[in-house]
Amino acid sequence: MIGEPLKNFTFSNGVSDSLESFVRKSNQILMIPEKIKIGYKEYRLEKWKQTVASANEAQGQFFAKEGIIGYTDDEKGVSHANTLLHEIIHAIVYQWNIDVGEKEETIVNGLTNGLTTVLVDNPKLIDYLKKNIKEG
Repeated sequence: MIGEPLKNFTFSNGVSDSLESFVRKSNQILMIPEKIKIGYKEYRLEKWKQTVASANEAQGQFFAKEGIIGYTDDEKGVSHANTLLHEIIHAIVYQWNIDVGEKEETIVNGLTNGLTTVLVDNPKLIDYLKKNIKEG
């Protein structure tokens, strides 16, 4: 009936869901996770206050011993995604003991910027990769 709240609906793929459940799942998808697992270790994703970011002159930073990936909240969109990927790649280098010597920052920058560009230029790729990863 008109004016009644939408309680349940069916997606085009035949899956039924309640509006409340759908909104909850959508919000979880859009929110940054509190922690991520890289190798055997979990790292906390920690939003920095602008004063911390300014003092460090960085948009993000990887703290191996503390188990933290810090990031500023003043970045949005592709720039924010690029920063998180950058710090995650630092964590991968650390976790897998990849010897990159003094060129770590240059190598991480190149890999991150290249990967970000591939993902931006090919927006269907992430969905394809996620689907295949889930199928295992």
